Amino acid sequence: MDPLYDVIIIGGGPAGVAAAVYCARKKMKGLLIAESFGGQSIVSDDIQNWIGDVHISGIDLAKKLEA
Repeated sequence: MDPLYDVIIIGGGPAGVAAAVYCARKKMKGLLIAESFGGQSIVSDDIQNWIGDVHISGIDLAKKLEA
């Protein structure tokens, strides 16, 4: 019998969202469990050198992760 999910990811921060993206690329059945997106980065006013952005606020990063 096939398992319901190949991977269960707990947390909607940058690492959890990255793990979900990699699972999807490998066509694995994944479940992401998160109260919200962004993790600890939400409380940051300025995150520097995020991939594709020189500067981004934590709130804006959370919005991008959720999208």
